[in-house]
Amino acid sequence: MRTTIENLTKRLEKIADKKSIPFCYGCYKEARSGKCATCLSDDLMKLLPGVGCEYGDWIIEHLVSQNVQSINAEELFESSMDGVYPETTVIGFIEVDTLTAIKEFDPICWRMAVQEYESQMEDDGELMSFDGGSTYYLTNDIERYVEDCETELNLCEAEG
Repeated sequence: MRTTIENLTKRLEKIADKKSIPFCYGCYKEARSGKCATCLSDDLMKLLPGVGCEYGDWIIEHLVSQNVQSINAEELFESSMDGVYPETTVIGFIEVDTLTAIKEFDPICWRMAVQEYESQMEDDGELMSFDGGSTYYLTNDIERYVEDCETELNLCEAEG
């Protein structure tokens, strides 16, 4: 699955490249040829019209965050655990929701389990993050976004 993620990342890089404009921050000019016509620098930022300009892969993170719904990994984990444990648990004379009891009685263990789940889903190629794990997206949703962008960009190239 890692090659699929690598392939998807390369495709996202191409989309980011096509949607952005090379920009010389020193001269504060677009440098569409890949080199600034004024100072001849090829150390260029990427300008995303209407958003901003910066070095690095920020455009990929921005495009995905604006076009793909992030997921709540804890909700996904909880949903996957629903069928594993009984719905309710009896503690003394109290009957409580099992997952709520686990979360309330050992929140550290719960958080560790959620993080392990996130990590495993990411290792399996089912989740992707572009910000070090603060925000996760389903890989299938990103794949659909990439396919839509590639279709749109190919249509634009064919038209002009």
